[in-house]
Amino acid sequence: MASIRMKPTGFEARIYNRGKPVSRTFKTELEAQHWALSVELGRAPAEVGSIHEVTLDWTLSKALDIYYEVRVSQQKGAKKALYRLRELQSSDLGTMPLVAIRPFHVRALRNRELLRGCKGATVARKLSILSAFFSFAIEEWELAMDHPCQPVKFPAASPARILRLSLDDESRLLSLARGSRTMGLASAIILAIETGLRRSELLSLSWDQVDFDRRILGIHDSKNGHGRYVPLTQRALDELIMLRGQGADKPCPLSTSALETAWKRLKKTACLPTLRFHDLRREALSRWAHRLKGDIFKLSMISGHRTLQMAQRYVVPSQSELLSFLDA
Repeated sequence: MASIRMKPTGFEARIYNRGKPVSRTFKTELEAQHWALSVELGRAPAEVGSIHEVTLDWTLSKALDIYYEVRVSQQKGAKKALYRLRELQSSDLGTMPLVAIRPFHVRALRNRELLRGCKGATVARKLSILSAFFSFAIEEWELAMDHPCQPVKFPAASPARILRLSLDDESRLLSLARGSRTMGLASAIILAIETGLRRSELLSLSWDQVDFDRRILGIHDSKNGHGRYVPLTQRALDELIMLRGQGADKPCPLSTSALETAWKRLKKTACLPTLRFHDLRREALSRWAHRLKGDIFKLSMISGHRTLQMAQRYVVPSQSELLSFLDA
């Protein structure tokens, strides 16, 4: 007997096939029920993603459902990837058979996205997911087709943001944050500025990751799957000691939604409407670059970037920091 339940990614159908639990997720409850019944009646395969299931006459939308199930759902950032897969499914390409998709169709998609105002980096990410799908389909499903994305030129990445947080702006932010009804907001800002952690890393931080004696943070589950250690400045160490003394259950006792809501309210009150929480990571890494005298290799070890080029994009020296090297 199949069970159907609602999940953030859709409706999950779960059945037992030959004594083993098998599940698949669908966009609608009706599709989930139809698949479960088809499997029970022996009219559909229970396992997904085998070479023989996916054929060239499948539509892109149908194939992307299987691709998400067997590949993307197991990766970090699956929720964001699912959003972009859904956009591809709802595009003109979604109803086309895989065999019919040519490079000029992909170029047309790229041009439409740019014309409607999407940033180059956003379009490039969407096309990268489409390209990864076709690579997977050709290599893993052995579909005999040319890769339609390979001849297509992706839009160039947007210029790196150069916003730096002035000391006056930082002081105003923290003053307002301390008066906020969201407890822990000021501490979150201080730790973000001092450590350069990503927001997800900061919010998931636990006390067992803090080594007070050695003054380091151990980041075990990062965005790219590689752990690292982050040194603690005296300011960060003092803030963590204070939080532990107050009995906080973790270094940043805020949920993602609570931080997002409080941050939107705070930057509006502080008259900094364009400031993003992620800009605090840039501020932190720019300060670390100055402490490290421009050593990008060491900076990448702290930031967690896989390439020196990505770490360098986060370094925006202030005028005073540039002039200070003249006196060194």
